[in-house]
Amino acid sequence: MKRFFIFLVIIVVAFFAYWVFRRPLEAPTTTQKEEAPLATSVQSERDTIERVAESVSSKAGDELVSENIRVTSPKSNDALTSPFVVVGEARVFENVVNVRVTNEKGEAVINETAYAKASDAGQFGPFSVNLSYKFKNTKEGFVEVYSKSAKDGSEQDLVRIPVRFE
Repeated sequence: MKRFFIFLVIIVVAFFAYWVFRRPLEAPTTTQKEEAPLATSVQSERDTIERVAESVSSKAGDELVSENIRVTSPKSNDALTSPFVVVGEARVFENVVNVRVTNEKGEAVINETAYAKASDAGQFGPFSVNLSYKFKNTKEGFVEVYSKSAKDGSEQDLVRIPVRFE
C-alpha cells in the first residue's frame, strides 16, 4: 500500500512538471516592448530605413499600392464627405488591415481596423471599412492603410493617400 501512494505521488509530480514546462512563453508586456531598443546596430537601422522606403505606396493605374496592400478607394486628392468607405485588398498578417485618417500635420484623427477576407494564408483578400467624421478645422489630410509586423509591431506596407475633407 505504501508503494502505491509513493507511485501516485510520483505520477502527480510528473504530471504537474509536464503541465508547467509545456506552457508557451508569454508575450512581452507593453513596458517591455517600450524599453526594447529599436535598432541594435547601424546595419539594422539601414535595414529598417530600406524596409520603410520599400513599403511606401506607389501609384499603379487607379490603385495606390504597396507590396501587400492595394487601395482602390479613395483616390489621391478625392474630396471626401462623411461617411466614406476605404476599399482595397491586402495580403497581411492575420488579415488585419489598419486604417488611419490624419490631418495635414500628420496627427491621427481616426484609427480603425478592417479584416481582409482572404481565402487562404498568403493570398490577397478584399477589405472595406466605413468611416465617418465631424471635424471642422481639418480641410486636408491623409488616409493611411498599413499592416503591423508580426515580429515587432512596426508599421509595414504603408499606403498614404492625400485627400480633402468637405
